[in-house]
Amino acid sequence: MWVITCSLRTVYVVWQTIFRGLQMSDPRLRFGNQDDVDEILDIHHASILALGRSAYTKQECDSWASSLSPSAYHDAMTSGGETFLVTELDRKLVGFCSFKVHEIVGLY
Repeated sequence: MWVITCSLRTVYVVWQTIFRGLQMSDPRLRFGNQDDVDEILDIHHASILALGRSAYTKQECDSWASSLSPSAYHDAMTSGGETFLVTELDRKLVGFCSFKVHEIVGLY
């Protein structure tokens, strides 16, 4: 298992690099909350199915994506101790990062 350590500043710099030069409205970075869970799940699911195939079989991706649940994100945000940052573009979530202290848990 890979453990990536970083600071909130590092996450922000990566975020700025990804969205630099977009011709749309400016992206907005904010802390995620319980109201974002369904959109976070959709982003995670779509990312696994679209990008996961470069490293995993279709069966592995399907199994991984089907195991996601809204309650897992609720738990991570509350008792799990994860902090979520989300990116909005044109008022729609387009990405998220979850982390515990200095360890990135997910970046999609």
